[in-house]
Amino acid sequence: THFKNDVYHVVGSEALSPHDVFQLIAKKWRLDPSLITPVTFDTYFAGKAPRPKLGHTTSIHNDFYPMHSIRQILQ
Repeated sequence: THFKNDVYHVVGSEALSPHDVFQLIAKKWRLDPSLITPVTFDTYFAGKAPRPKLGHTTSIHNDFYPMHSIRQILQ
């Protein structure tokens, strides 16, 4: 099989919730989006290490290569 049980970090040029990203992936691969249930940030991270709600990461080493949006990558 081609399945890998790995962790993938996805970044892009637009801010999307995990729910939004998985909805886009489901649409791309014609999966049932109703199986993807939204959950609040506070519920998901309850009991876990504190994290910012809106994370923004920039690279001081990449000022020459613009990031694509998740939508562009899934086309």
